[in-house]
Amino acid sequence: MRGAFISPDEPIPVRVIEVADEMNPEGLIEGDAEGGVVVGMNLDPHLDPREIVAGGDPHVMELMEVVKKLASGLEHRGEAGLRAGLDMTRFEATLRSYCVGYLAGRRAEDPPTPIVEDR
Repeated sequence: MRGAFISPDEPIPVRVIEVADEMNPEGLIEGDAEGGVVVGMNLDPHLDPREIVAGGDPHVMELMEVVKKLASGLEHRGEAGLRAGLDMTRFEATLRSYCVGYLAGRRAEDPPTPIVEDR
C-alpha cells in the first residue's frame, strides 16, 4: 500500500501514452489531428451542450431558444427587436411585452440624458 500513494512534495511523474507505430505511424488517433476527442460524462461526443445545461428537459431547452431569439433581436435591431410578430407564440409575445414595459418603467424613473448638449 505504501507505494500506491504519491507524496505531495514529489513532482508529478510524466506519463506518455504510446501508440504502436505499426497501427498508426503518425502516433495519432486516426482522423484526429489533435490526438483525441473530448466527450462529456456520458462519452457522447455529439451531444448538444444546451442539452447538458438543460438536463435534457425540453421545456428548459424551449425557453433557452426563446430567450436566445429575443437577445439576438435586441442585439441586432435594438429596441425594435422587441416587436412581437404574428408568427410568435403567446409566451414570446408576452416576454417581449414585459421587456417593453420594463423599459418604460426604467425610463420613467430616470430622466433621459440628452445625446447633444444644449448650448
